[in-house]
Parts: sequence; structure tokens; C-alpha cells
Amino acid sequence: MSTSEVPVLLGRICSLWRAISLSTPRPWATLHVCEPYSPPNPGPRPSDFRTRYDRRLEAMKAWLVRSGNCPLSISLTSAQQFGDLEDDDIPWGSFCRAVIPLASRWQKMRFITPAPILVEALSHLAEDDVPILHSFTFRSVGVRPGELQPWSSVQILHGRNVSDVSISGTINPATALKLRWAELTSLTLEDLSPHPFDLFTGDSVLKLLSHCPALETCRLSVVDWRTHSPTATSIVECPCLTSLHLVCTGDPAASLQRIFKLLLVPRLRHFALEGTNPFDIDSDSPYFLAGLKELESLSIHSSVLHPPALFSILRSLPPTVHRLEITLSWDSAVSNDILALLTPSDAISPFCPALRELVIKQCTISDEALLHCVKSRLASGFCERLEDVQVWFAREMQFDILPSLQDFVDAGVRIALCYYPPRMGSEFSPWLGLEEQPPYY
Repeated sequence: MSTSEVPVLLGRICSLWRAISLSTPRPWATLHVCEPYSPPNPGPRPSDFRTRYDRRLEAMKAWLVRSGNCPLSISLTSAQQFGDLEDDDIPWGSFCRAVIPLASRWQKMRFITPAPILVEALSHLAEDDVPILHSFTFRSVGVRPGELQPWSSVQILHGRNVSDVSISGTINPATALKLRWAELTSLTLEDLSPHPFDLFTGDSVLKLLSHCPALETCRLSVVDWRTHSPTATSIVECPCLTSLHLVCTGDPAASLQRIFKLLLVPRLRHFALEGTNPFDIDSDSPYFLAGLKELESLSIHSSVLHPPALFSILRSLPPTVHRLEITLSWDSAVSNDILALLTPSDAISPFCPALRELVIKQCTISDEALLHCVKSRLASGFCERLEDVQVWFAREMQFDILPSLQDFVDAGVRIALCYYPPRMGSEFSPWLGLEEQPPYY
């Protein structure tokens, strides 16, 4: 919700265009809005904060009035942490409550807010109150250790058209969610608690996936502190699944090995694995990826695996992979070894021969090594030509390699190198909460 949005811009051209904009509801039916930012307690709050809060709330209501009867796509972000909700006269939650009367027109809803506010607001709605809702996304802010929210009271998740659900917060158990599991095509369940519950073990993940035969995209936590012994033995097939993203917490080696062994995903094209604690996997686990005949892309964090396990996974990739994204830890010792694996040798078909997109984040590789790798792949006759190279360095530039690659850039190869982390704006941004933001926000 800013002055750069289409319906507002059109209204600034002239009085005729303003009349057209105000009388055309569809441009007003899509909205992203965030509450005004307030410094965390006990930081000082501007004297006019309550006025700005009320004004933005009224602006949001006016915006939505102009949407007529169109289906609504709303993204709402709270800038507050849970502790800020209990201390003063600011009516936190007013933005959530303001969209509740419009539930019959909800089509795609996204909330980034403290869970107590949202769960309380949604608990007053029944599944029949959201007849056209098909996508629901929630990401909790201000998660408290051990805090659970009564998601069983949220009936709208069982709406007859809900097929895309994403919940990131404290979820225990996941089966308490009232979802039409068999009809879901997209599912994200991620535990963001500082001390996650040991509920997304390999057995739990497999059981959950067995209830979702129509699932196409999935992102799940794998939380395992080795307090449970895996018991699942039955193959679980997800015939429609094309994208799987696993976020690991604790020591999930046993859980991942169970998933890799029992999960059958013949159409999987995109696989991602991330986490913070390195672990090892058994020698059979890489066969999970090797058997994926349609796999096109892999995204992996080096911090989730010890180097031998990481290289075992990479070497097992099928030749169909054309996009590789690797996020390296800041002190990673494997940066140069990975780049060497990607650099073709004379007359030898290189690793990932179909690779066209290469993304490396937080790397410490030298500029010279990167230049050699890119030029070697572009000149090799034994692999696909690179089309897109993006590298984020965890260091300053050693020397500028772009002039040496200019001929390839002129030929259409996209090369983006970043040596500094993006600057985070200290002022309030109307794009806060969006995954894609303009530069410098």
C-alpha cells in the first residue's frame, strides 16, 4: 500500500483518470499492508505513533472499500513482536480484525503477525465463511519457547476450496490442523520455535505425506533430537509432487535417511535441503537423488552436511540437473573443492553436464577460481552452456573479473556478482514482509 501502486498512480494523472481508477474495483482487490513500525520496548515511541497507526488503518479500509465485490488477495504484516502486545493503548490486531468482515471475498490471504492475534481473529469464522479461499499463508513473529496456539479452533483451513496452505510458527501436532489433506496441492509446515518440538521426525513426515496424494509442492521441517527411533517401513508415494524442501533442525540424520529410503517421488523436479547443524548420512541416501530421473534443480546448504556427505550428495545428482544453488557457511572450507568439482577437465564430461544456472551464496572462493570455472564451462564442448551465474561473496572483491567475461555477457550470459550484503533500510518500508523487495529495502 504505497503511492507507487497502479490504482494510486492512475489517480494522479488527471481528474478523468482518477475517476476511472476509483470506479474500477479490480486494481484495488490486491493489497499488501504492514502496521507502522514501533521500536521494541522499552525503546521510545514517537509521540505521533498512535495517529500514524490509526491513519494507516483507515487508509487500508478505504482501499478495500474501493475493491467492490472482487475476490481479495491480501498480504498483512505486523512489525511488532509478541511482547509489544501487552503494554499500552495501541490496538494491536486492528488490521487483522479489519479484514475479517470481508472473509467471503478472501481468495489468497497472507499474514505475518503474532500467532495469538491471528488465531483469535480467525476463531470467529467458520469454513463456510470463506467459500472462495484457496491459498492461506501464515508466518508467526515473536514466537515464544514452548508456546502453542489452538489451531484446531481455526475452521477456515477446512474451506472447500483451500488447496494451498503455509503455516510457519509453533505447530503441535500438525494433525490438529483442520485441513482437507487429500485435496492439498501445496503445503508448508515449519516450526519456528526457538526450541522446536520433536514432532516432525522422519516417521511423522512420511505419515503426513501419505495423507496428501495430490500434493505438488511441499516445504516441511524435519525436527529430530534423537529421542525417537524410526519405525516406519512402508513406502509412501507422492505421484504428483514436483517440489520438496526440507528444513532440518537438531540431529535429523536418522529421520532423513528414513525419508530418503521410503519416499517415492517419481516426478520430483526441485529438491532443497537446508539446516544449521551438520550431520552425516548413510551410503544409501544419495541414491534418493540419483533415482530422480526428472530432477532439474537442487538447492542445498553446506552447513547441513559434513563435507563427505555433501560431496556424496552432489556426485549422485542425475545428469538432468540444470540449476544448482549452494549456500556455503561463512567459514566453509569446501568452497574451492565444490568449484573444482564444477570445473570441467579436458575431454571429460563434467559434473552436472546440463547445468545452465549456477547460484552460490556466502562463498569464500577466489575471484580467479570462479573466473576459471565459468570460462571453462562456457568454452567446454562436453556440457551445456551456462546462461545464468549468480554469486554472493562473504568477502570484499579481490579484482574485477567481469571485464574478462564481457564477451560472454554480450552474447547473452547473465552474470551477477555481489561482494557486499544488501543494505537494510532503517526507515519504515511499505514493502516490509514481501519476499521480493526493491533494492536497498
